[in-house]
Amino acid sequence: YRLGLERDPGHVMFHNNIGGAYLYKKMYAQAEQEFLAELKMHPANPNAMYNLGLVYKSTGRMQSAVFQWIKTVNLNKNFIRLSSDFSFVIVC
Repeated sequence: YRLGLERDPGHVMFHNNIGGAYLYKKMYAQAEQEFLAELKMHPANPNAMYNLGLVYKSTGRMQSAVFQWIKTVNLNKNFIRLSSDFSFVIVC
């Protein structure tokens, strides 16, 4: 993804995908930076919003996580994700 980002810095999802890799490795600060970078370039990206919420949840910022997820569903009423950590589905 880094090579792709160098070639096309504005491409949708590169930062989100890099952030996802950091999130998987529990490198939360780096993941947060990538998701915020994605949202700076593409503020209406529901995947980056949702993933940023996961970072917030993982770092104990539950209120920020829920706020991020509410923004996600308000932006895209059809957005659905299953959270195995919470055993609930976010739908609107």
